[in-house]
Order: sequence, then C-alpha cells, then structure tokens
Amino acid sequence: MAGTAALVAPVGSAKAQVAVSASVVSDYRFRGLSLSDGRPTFSLTVNYDHPSGAYAGVSGLATATAHDGLKATGYQAFVGYAGRLKSGASWDVGASRYDVTDYLDSRYRIQYEEVYAGITAHNVSAHIYYSPNYLGEGIKALYFDASTAFVPAPTWRLFAHAGVLAPLNPPPDAEMRNVQVDLRAGVAKRFKACEVELAWTHYGPSAEYPGGYPQSRDALVAGATYHF
Repeated sequence: MAGTAALVAPVGSAKAQVAVSASVVSDYRFRGLSLSDGRPTFSLTVNYDHPSGAYAGVSGLATATAHDGLKATGYQAFVGYAGRLKSGASWDVGASRYDVTDYLDSRYRIQYEEVYAGITAHNVSAHIYYSPNYLGEGIKALYFDASTAFVPAPTWRLFAHAGVLAPLNPPPDAEMRNVQVDLRAGVAKRFKACEVELAWTHYGPSAEYPGGYPQSRDALVAGATYHF
C-alpha cells in the first residue's frame, strides 16, 4: 500500500470480479508523506471490476499508534471507468475520496476528494489528479504521477513511481504552497498468495506536514500483502 501513487486502470473481463487483500506496511506513506509517524499500518482492501469497464474499491486503515494502541484511522475509496484503445493501451477516469486521521504530534484528520484521468501502456501508467480541497487544506491542487513495473523473473517485480504536486494559487500562509516531488522505487517477491516488498521513498524539497512538524525526506518502507 503506497497510498495512491497511481491507479492502474483495470479493463473489464468476461465476468465481474471481486478481489480482497490484506496488507501491512512499516510506515504509511501517502505520496511521500508519513501519516503514521513511522509506525505500522494495516489495511483491508476490496476491489470490484465489472465487465463493462466500471470499477470501484475501498481500503480500511488501522495504525499501531504510539500511545493509543491499534486505532482505526480511516479509509480510501475510489470509483471509475476504464476502456481499451485500438493500440492496446488502456485509459481510465474516476473519482476518489480520502478520510484519514494521522497520528503525529497530535491527531490530524484529512478529508478530501479528487478526480483523475490516466492512461496505461505496456508496463507504464500516467495519471493526473485534481482536488479543489487538497488534504482538506482549502487549496486547489494538481497531482501528476507516472509508475512502471518490470518482472525480471516469475516471482520477482521491480517498481518505480514519480509524482509532482502543484498547488494552484495557494495563499501565502498555506501549508501546501510550493511544488513538491515524491519518488518511490523498490522490489517485491511473491510467495503464492502473499507478496512482500521493500521500497525507498523520497519527498521534498519541503518536508513539514502538518505545518511545523518536520518529517524525514527519505524512508525505507517494508510491506506485505496477502491476496484472498
């Protein structure tokens, strides 16, 4: 789970499909920012893919907080539609909602929605997202990302992601007022229904969120996902 680095567009199959997975990560990083203060976060995800190309999904989150134990911290949900071009590439459009409470120096609730559109060709996907209220800060923002994956062997996967956040006309005192970049790269190994991964993440140039709370720009994050 890497937050929403990129939504890889599903394309309708002959019948409706439901996929359920459970994940744990050592640090819940959303587009490079830690929302769990470097502590483990668990998620349960349900995805639905309709033959028409419509799809939807939701993830419930829980974090092992420093002082309050394991706490439900919110959810991420999305709904969209995907299609395929004559070239073989696929496209998708959709909307997503985030309602997550982070546990840093104090509890901080993030609530916002965004719409997105993207294209996937071969092993590369690119998306653009727009939010009129990014991270619930009252700022309009665009987020661009590109992701790729490579399978060097049947049970191994290499992956990389780059994202750029561009606030649109933010006020001078806004917490998110400058262009920010996040990067992620790593390796994953599959063991039957379980996949484990190790990824390096980077965020910058500023790394304070919420305002005045310094975060590490770089982190090494381990995770595991079990597919039911």
